[in-house]
Amino acid sequence: MASSSSKRQKRKEPIESVPFDEKRFKTAFHEREFKRIRARKILPELIFQINTRISISPDNDELSEIVSDICVIAADWERYTDERPKFIKRGDLSPEAKGWFELVRRSILPAANNSEVNINRATIVHCLIQGGKINVNELIAEGIQDSAEKVDSGARLWYPSTILRLCNKAKVVFEDSNPDWVNPGRPVTLERLVYTTPAQQQRRPQIGKPKAKERVHQEEPH
Repeated sequence: MASSSSKRQKRKEPIESVPFDEKRFKTAFHEREFKRIRARKILPELIFQINTRISISPDNDELSEIVSDICVIAADWERYTDERPKFIKRGDLSPEAKGWFELVRRSILPAANNSEVNINRATIVHCLIQGGKINVNELIAEGIQDSAEKVDSGARLWYPSTILRLCNKAKVVFEDSNPDWVNPGRPVTLERLVYTTPAQQQRRPQIGKPKAKERVHQEEPH
């Protein structure tokens, strides 16, 4: 007959707790994860300082400020019949605003129409120039989703470069082993930014050029 001592089960030795900084972390695991994450390289987000006075849905005063800041003198919104602002003509943008508009319409809020700047795009251009905060990642994600849900077969595909990179990262198999659908657009040159048509030039006031009467008055001896 076996003794009672042989029937006794061996008990496991208590696991010793790993020491950690209890004032900073809940467990030793959290402390190890913190050290691991801290050692990784950081990829900065694309963030801008946006003017807090300009909201996502600007009111009439803010719309007037936008057109005043990003357009040439005497420019204004093209309006509906009920006087609601509709869009700004690209030709009325200042050279700096034209450059930012190219970035916005190609990479942030795509638009096939290059001659009209709607309220949303004008607001972003104003934010980029004056300062503010834009969640570019969210705008692009929503834009890709909208583009994917379009049923119009003739509609353009937005964000082609970004979609192509995401597909390559997800190891998507393409029917064409060497896709060349993504073609570069027209380059943004100084000539394009400062170019104005004769009609635009005629519509704008001539700054710095005194009128004939003013020139005569300036030339008269005191």
